[in-house]
Amino acid sequence: MNKILIPLVFLVLLPITAYSEELTDAKKALINELLQITNAKATAKGVMEKSVAPVFESIRKNPKFQKPGLMEELSHNVNAYLNREVIESSLMNDVAYIVYHRHFTLAELQEVIKFYRTPIGAKLATKTPIVAQESLVETQMRTRSLQAGVIKIMQETIAKYQQ
Repeated sequence: MNKILIPLVFLVLLPITAYSEELTDAKKALINELLQITNAKATAKGVMEKSVAPVFESIRKNPKFQKPGLMEELSHNVNAYLNREVIESSLMNDVAYIVYHRHFTLAELQEVIKFYRTPIGAKLATKTPIVAQESLVETQMRTRSLQAGVIKIMQETIAKYQQ
């Protein structure tokens, strides 16, 4: 039985062991290069700004917050904070290391970077921040009508548990 089981376990574990690799400095350097080529920081900054825009809009509609300069200062301070804590800190890179390492080998990252150095890859990298921002805005516009339904479902569910 052991003569069959040991080779079988070895065959099952071999692909897992062969595929896993260390997160080396070389791999981190490729991930950094990929983030730079793809304008990941610009994309993240744009997405963050668009994500908080609905919050600012709801505040702007409240009469008690309609003070000269308040919205501009609020927008500046919040965006500066998010920029400092996400874009300028190591947070974005640390997350990228984890996620890209989980899904791509060193060789695959090299191939992805090679693609981004082609004309169509460069165009994709240039257009990605714009596409991401426009997609977020379109999604928000198209799903705004769902907010009332979500609130209703939440209220009904909470009410059921309060009885």
